[in-house]
Amino acid sequence: IKRDHLWFFSAGQNWQKDAYNGQYLNIWDNKNRGLWGMNYAPDRATDPLTLMNKTASINVRVTYQATQKDKINFFWDEGFTCQDPCDGAVAAWAPRDGNWSGQVHPARLRQVSWTNPMTNKILLEAGLAVNTQLYDFSYHRYLPGVQDIPRVVEFGTTVGLDEVAPVVNSNNFNIFGLQSGNLNNGPGGAAEYRELDDFRPRASLSYVTGTHNAKVGYDGGYFSQLRHNTAGDTRMTYRYDTPNANCLTTAPSATNPYPCGNMSRYFPGDLMNTNRRPVPTQVTMNTGIADIGNKVSYSAFYVQDQWTLNRLTLNGAIRYDHATSSYLETCIGPDLRIPVQVGGAYAGQSQYCTPPSDGVNYNNITPRWGVVWDVFGNGKTSVKYNMGKYLAGAGVAGIYANANPALRTVNEYTRTWTDGDGDRIVDCDLLNFNAQNNVATGGDNCGGPTSVFGQDATRYGRDPNSLDEAGIPIGLATTQCGRKESGIPANVQAYCNAYGESLIEGWDRRRSEWQLGLGIQHEILPRLSAEFTYNRRDYANLQVSDQLGNGCDRYNGPDLQTCLDNALNYSAPNHDFFYFTVPVDDRLPDGGGYTVRGNINPKIGFSTAGLSTAQTFMDELEYTSHFFDTNFVWRGPKGIRLNGGTSTGRAFRNTCYTELDAPNVKARDGNNPACNPYQRWDTNVRGTATYTIPYIDVLASSVFQYRPGDNRAANITITKDQVVWEPSSASRATAACPAGPTAGQVGCFVPQGFTTTATTTTINALDPGDLYTEGYFIVDLKFAKNFRFANKRLNVGVDVYNLLNNDAIRTYQDTYPATGAGVAYGTPLTLLSPRFVRAQVQFDF
Repeated sequence: IKRDHLWFFSAGQNWQKDAYNGQYLNIWDNKNRGLWGMNYAPDRATDPLTLMNKTASINVRVTYQATQKDKINFFWDEGFTCQDPCDGAVAAWAPRDGNWSGQVHPARLRQVSWTNPMTNKILLEAGLAVNTQLYDFSYHRYLPGVQDIPRVVEFGTTVGLDEVAPVVNSNNFNIFGLQSGNLNNGPGGAAEYRELDDFRPRASLSYVTGTHNAKVGYDGGYFSQLRHNTAGDTRMTYRYDTPNANCLTTAPSATNPYPCGNMSRYFPGDLMNTNRRPVPTQVTMNTGIADIGNKVSYSAFYVQDQWTLNRLTLNGAIRYDHATSSYLETCIGPDLRIPVQVGGAYAGQSQYCTPPSDGVNYNNITPRWGVVWDVFGNGKTSVKYNMGKYLAGAGVAGIYANANPALRTVNEYTRTWTDGDGDRIVDCDLLNFNAQNNVATGGDNCGGPTSVFGQDATRYGRDPNSLDEAGIPIGLATTQCGRKESGIPANVQAYCNAYGESLIEGWDRRRSEWQLGLGIQHEILPRLSAEFTYNRRDYANLQVSDQLGNGCDRYNGPDLQTCLDNALNYSAPNHDFFYFTVPVDDRLPDGGGYTVRGNINPKIGFSTAGLSTAQTFMDELEYTSHFFDTNFVWRGPKGIRLNGGTSTGRAFRNTCYTELDAPNVKARDGNNPACNPYQRWDTNVRGTATYTIPYIDVLASSVFQYRPGDNRAANITITKDQVVWEPSSASRATAACPAGPTAGQVGCFVPQGFTTTATTTTINALDPGDLYTEGYFIVDLKFAKNFRFANKRLNVGVDVYNLLNNDAIRTYQDTYPATGAGVAYGTPLTLLSPRFVRAQVQFDF
């Protein structure tokens, strides 16, 4: 813009993709949009919806040489994305009036930096980066949902999708919503928007001489996140299920006049629902709209130096880090779907607020040091050593955000529902949690608080810092030891007192790792050098979640060591163990026919519902990884350059004495248990090559790599009659199942964490290392040619990816023996991405 003073650079792009789902997966707009409680019906008079995604961005960089020494750089990038999808339907089971567009608008990055070489030995630097993003999953960009009707979720095979049968797109799982998403206030993540504002300042002073390169500086980060959910005006979501086929042969009775569901409101000609359209089975209510605010910050000061003493080059550094988090006030209500509060600061009101509070408060000092030794003093052979401690980054995630009291609230509650009068309106008193069978005057029947697993009437819509009617704390079902709120359950408080340390404050509490490197570099021949390095990483401050009353508790329970030893011998407080023999099959290791032992299942009558969890650090979780790396560089004649190497490593991790809640000791006979799996040494190969073709001045380059395969699975569904219970669980073979869909049977399975039962369960019959997908070698190639004329330059290039069109199998059918369309076990499902070519042109003037 102004010679030697002001420069600029700008670039922009706009990208869009439209695609159809396919002949049998098409989805249309909802013909019944806006009708209360109505089933989805495709509007086939219109074209099927496409999946549209958009990305656009533009940036500008301005550099200003203010004085001979002061240089200032400005950068601004403005972006927009809209996907999953922006328009149309995300999948064949989700019409656009019941879902949202995944948008980020804006995605804005601003940076400013300043440099000043104060003297020929001192350099001053400073900068600030500001990142602002709005993640918006709150509405559909082109067809917003209707706010004053409930969201409808349909499950099952929708035989009567068009009010006629059969239909083209019949799926096993369908969601046809008629409004914006219901509340996901808490760890959810849908039907909401999130405002993120990040600030990253830095400043440093460097002092450089012939023998010293010293630097002192500051590095900081300030992160803010505000989450705001959306909810329909009714605060309700309806669940519809397709009636079982035998409903058509069930005779109406006084207690069940409509075996297939009452369809009188919209289908008076089909009251008995002979088309088996999905009908109401459940209703979920939520506590409405709320905001959740998190703030996280860190400040770090460091000093480092590097100096040379004859053939030794030494370097060292030390850094102090201080990281904190805090939470803003969150108020729920007043709202029609919040029960009257029974305790806390807002007693007697149908609302509550979690006041502002502090989160974590960490302090750390981390060192780094290293040595390079020129062995012979000729610069051809050097030995290198380095070691340092590094911290996991701070941000609005993990423990920095999870201790927010607003995330410990229960904001949704589901009750079973039979629509007796067929009007698609819930006539029950949904806030009457004491009624096991709440029958309304209109004939509707709503199940009580125990009718749907995982629903907690004593906590729904209540202040997490208060107590319920029985004096039990409402919130803090998961508590980081070190928290001091009044709502911590007594058994968790006693557990944390026995632990005696804090997870959320103090010195050296952040997750960290020590890194060590030791290597040698040598010039084998002129232009050819080789390097061999051993790298080790030790991971520390790993967290464990211990659900009290489930399995082996670390504190305030039976002897922990004995409990864990027993688990390795197939005996546990709350779990039974069984084994089964897999079929004889050449596709399985050793031809199959082996026994898989150590499979667990919760004891009959045991449930994790209502159990509290304490989080602590556990030294036994710490583990180490080892890597041996090689690297070769050849600078050949006429511009040839080859660079390549290998990386071989594995991690050693035995978690058998950290499996507190559910022992993971499954293994086929003779193999290591799953908590101490076999881990092979994996080797990756990588390399690059560049060469400028003479006379035509074309740059040719290539990247090549080899990657080993991944572990495979063989997921076998077995019945209760195919298993043998271990001696410690022998009584399970004759134990009667509790009341439920399998009442009267014996030896049934209990799905983990549930009180219902099942006659089948699915087990992976392979151990790590049994079978792998194939490794693959892939080569990419690039050609580029410069044309220069009149102080201008035109660059024309072509990239070829997967040059050899390697068709390595990446995934297989892992369900044994076959499911769905009958795809056999071991059938290849996906291949490596095929060869494709990209052309590019750049003009500089």
